[in-house]
Amino acid sequence: MNIKYFFKNLFIKIARDKNNIFFIILLVISTIMLIGSITFNKNFNKYMAEYISKNINFRTLSVSTKKDKIDLGKEELLNIEHVQDVYSSAYDIFSTDSDFTNENLNGKINPKYLPKSTIINSLIGSRFGETDKGVAIIPKDFYPDSSVYEYEINDDNIINGESLIGKQFTITYYTKKFENMKFVNDEKLTKTFTIIGVYDNKEFMNYNNDIFIPQIDMDEIVKAQIPKNDDPDIEIIQIDNYNFNVVVDSLENVEKVSNKILECNFPYAKASIEIDEEVIKTIKISCFVIAMVSIFVIILIVALYMKKKMIRESNYIGILRTLGYTKADVKIQYLFETIITSIITYIIGCILLVIICVILKNTALNSFNYIGYNIKIYLADFIIGFIILVLTSAISSLYIIHKKLKCSIINLIESRE
Repeated sequence: MNIKYFFKNLFIKIARDKNNIFFIILLVISTIMLIGSITFNKNFNKYMAEYISKNINFRTLSVSTKKDKIDLGKEELLNIEHVQDVYSSAYDIFSTDSDFTNENLNGKINPKYLPKSTIINSLIGSRFGETDKGVAIIPKDFYPDSSVYEYEINDDNIINGESLIGKQFTITYYTKKFENMKFVNDEKLTKTFTIIGVYDNKEFMNYNNDIFIPQIDMDEIVKAQIPKNDDPDIEIIQIDNYNFNVVVDSLENVEKVSNKILECNFPYAKASIEIDEEVIKTIKISCFVIAMVSIFVIILIVALYMKKKMIRESNYIGILRTLGYTKADVKIQYLFETIITSIITYIIGCILLVIICVILKNTALNSFNYIGYNIKIYLADFIIGFIILVLTSAISSLYIIHKKLKCSIINLIESRE
């Protein structure tokens, strides 16, 4: 058999068969579903792993204070092995307005406490010390607006943090009071900060309006916002009644530290933030189910297509057999036809999937890039998809062809199916 002649006729046969168009469309959709589910699953797993490892809150424990201790048990917590820092959970409760307000940004920023011993690998500029005050470290892609919480970021309005190093900004906040059964703003206060450095917020999975300020400033702002209350019958939580946030040196030691804290007779110790394992499991199972359904659909489509093709081309197969083609020759011809069609389908599917990923990355998921979620396409996923598509198509078509070739040459030629 002349190989060049064989493949030339094969390509002509594929191109002329109009039934291939619908077959290819269905296979393309299945291919996109298959590789798409594999790609999404890998991106999701990678993002969750980075989110957990980078977000300090996952290695931060919320611990009840000891009311009988002058320092509420802080020193005792600091002496526990693997504990990096201890600070009040009251630091987590507020955001403030700033003078970064303009027609596009509402100036909302979120001051954050920077735990001791926390290394900022992306830092440009200086880091403040324990005794510093009135200084701040802001994101390099700074976006002082409340829309960041909905991941709605307009690239045109992002402020280059590096250009602000050395400059000052002012925040506005209010003392609170309890009036008519609700908290209301009382006295307006302002505080000015000098920007001494910038950091990549993706390093900690922070929002683009999260700024780091010294503990001295945090204490001043937080204490000012604890509500005043003139009604003796209503109890307002004071700064000393907030839980401690205990920062552990690594995720691996969180459980060990938590157990040790409970052994020291602290009433409560639990991770500040936990992943909903059921949701994660559901997402992973969904990706697996989509991949399995895609494989099943590919097998079904190829089987049904080849079955109809065998019915239509029974006479043709019979003629090939009378011309001296062996069963193996016929199998090879139809097997290669299926494989080549699968490869064409795979290429089209890959191109469309890449286009879909690029569109999503630059539209619906664009803002997620700023907190570290970035769709990546991995060559291994496409190789796995290619192997699955070609193998399932080949096995499915071989099974149908093998069944058809059990018929005698006479029955094949005389077939009127």
